[in-house]
Parts: sequence; C-alpha cells; structure tokens
Amino acid sequence: MKQETERRYQLMAERLVYFALQLYKAGDDAPMEIVFSPEQEECLEAFDQALPHRRTPRPQDFLDLYHKLLCSLLFSIHPNVDSNSEKDPMTIFMICINLENDMGNFKEANMIATSCSTMLHIMRLVAVKEISVQRDSDTRPDATLLYVATWFDNVSASNSHS
Repeated sequence: MKQETERRYQLMAERLVYFALQLYKAGDDAPMEIVFSPEQEECLEAFDQALPHRRTPRPQDFLDLYHKLLCSLLFSIHPNVDSNSEKDPMTIFMICINLENDMGNFKEANMIATSCSTMLHIMRLVAVKEISVQRDSDTRPDATLLYVATWFDNVSASNSHS
C-alpha cells in the first residue's frame, strides 16, 4: 500500500473516532441526536477513559481499544437501526464528511465516491485485523466480518481481471 493511501485511511479512521467520541461525550448537548449501540457506547467509554493514559508502558493496550472502537463503529449497529437510520453514527459521519463547509451542499460526486471507497477499504482492513484477533483468541470469527473480507476479495479479484 502506498504511504499516501495509508495516511489517507489513517486520517479517515481518526476522523471517525474523533467524530463519534465528541458526539458521545456531548450527550444531550450534541448538535444532533445519534443513537449508539450498547457495544459502541461501551467502547467509546473505554476509549475515552484510556485517552489520558495512551502513552503508558503498554501502548498495545491503547491500540487494542482503538481497534475495538473502530470495530464497534463499523460493524455494530443499534437494534432499532431501521427506525433510527438517520441517527446512525456511520450514516451521519458519511453525510458530514461529504458536505461543503461554506454552503451546506454536498461535495462533487467523485469526492463522495472517494470518501465511500476509503471507508470501505478501512472496513476491510479492520475486518481482516478482527478476524486475525479472533483466530488468535480461538474465537470463531464473526460471520459479518468474514462476509466483508470475502466480498472485498471477490471485488478485488474481479477488478484485477478487468
């Protein structure tokens, strides 16, 4: 992976975490209502508690929390997502990052497609990492993660043959 692409993925993941954390910490004072799943709330709380200590002798613990938070934001959905889809953190994040700052209009279609593609690749990387974590802990990998990883492999294979 090119260093520039890797950095773009890293920045997008950091923006997602920062976005979710700020809305979570704002609670009822948030500018918009977001409905987090119980798993997302648990991960946001743990990550928020760890922030002041992220430079501890065990930085891997902080990275593990970061990974778990990304997993929850990308793959954990609220049980009532169908009736609250406009309050889903990922939906709101994708809308917000694709708005122009000055007028509230959406960015050009190619920029929106780039944001969506970047997020899909982040999802794949996080899914592959989580499958590895679950394999190493003798836990059966989550079916959703396996589906995402397989789907990306199939898409990548078909694109390389085009």
